[in-house]
Amino acid sequence: MSERILLVDDEANILSGFQRHLRKRFRIKTALGGEQALQLLESGPFAVIVSDQRMPEMDGVALLAEVCRRSPETVRLMLTGNADQETAQEAVNRGQVFRFLTKPCPPETLTEALDAALELHRRQTAERRVLEETLNGAIQLVADILTMVDPDSFDRSLAAREEAANLTKTLGVGDAWEAEVATMLAPIANVTLPPDTLAKVRSGAALSDEEAEMVERLPEAAHRMLSNIPRLGGVAEAILYQNKRFEGSGFPRDDVAGEEIPIAARILQVATAVTDLTGRGVERADAVQRLAEQSGRFDPRVVVAAQSSADGQTTKVSEVGVMGLSPGQTLLSPIETDDGRLLFAPGHRITAAVIARLHNQARLLKIKEPIRVQESTL
Repeated sequence: MSERILLVDDEANILSGFQRHLRKRFRIKTALGGEQALQLLESGPFAVIVSDQRMPEMDGVALLAEVCRRSPETVRLMLTGNADQETAQEAVNRGQVFRFLTKPCPPETLTEALDAALELHRRQTAERRVLEETLNGAIQLVADILTMVDPDSFDRSLAAREEAANLTKTLGVGDAWEAEVATMLAPIANVTLPPDTLAKVRSGAALSDEEAEMVERLPEAAHRMLSNIPRLGGVAEAILYQNKRFEGSGFPRDDVAGEEIPIAARILQVATAVTDLTGRGVERADAVQRLAEQSGRFDPRVVVAAQSSADGQTTKVSEVGVMGLSPGQTLLSPIETDDGRLLFAPGHRITAAVIARLHNQARLLKIKEPIRVQESTL
């Protein structure tokens, strides 16, 4: 009985009658009209919502369409005494209604419909969980491979991902994973650059006009690479706007500015900028202060979150052997073979792929130990 059900009608006596018949079997909440229903929706998710169609100010079609937008996993049912074809068609198109019930609706009929709706919700929730776990695993695999191919770019992005996670937690962002994944995959289009151009970017050397345009359009290339992957549309959009200034200038050159820039993109910008500065030896507090001084560049709200997101964060430094390495650690000393061959430089982020490579390398050549690492803990 953990899933909540919301019953919406503009007649209190109807809601009271439903509640008397259903409260022993279901976890029921009621709302007198659409506005009150939307306020209750903000308090937490509902598994099922049942709405009357004919209500003043906001009818059932409008309400269920808004519920569909705000909480797409909530299964939607409609009660109507006027089950005409036009109303049904509009409800299906706008509110994606699961089932229609005709008033007056016998309690046993409503109970049967609620049981079916709850079963649908459980099935959809389980499927979503499996899909998200599969997607997260695939994303992590891609990130691990890219780290091996282009460690300079992706080491920084993995470090920035932790910064983004802290920011989403401080800001209370709903889709926190989008900002984290966008931060991790932001450099993915670097693989499209000619090697000489990428080397110039890393060294800060002057670029030709053609090269400068290629670099500016990297977010666009990344957007194309990711936008067709299911559930990564928001991630692709965040990466597209990763260089867009809060005041509206920058790439892409459109009218999007301020709060219209996706929140995941605004978090990505701050997380990447802080990580770049701290990676060059700047203290984190000083790095955030530098961002705050760049008027119009970053979202001030995200910068403020960056100033407070380190509260309660500690860093642990330890010395381990190759077998003691674990994903998420950052190297503070180089990893070298006994004959002086550099395998990974300080600042490199340890991933599952890095550990597998080191274990294989250790079977062929002895690796110098201990290895000094840092691991952040919240």
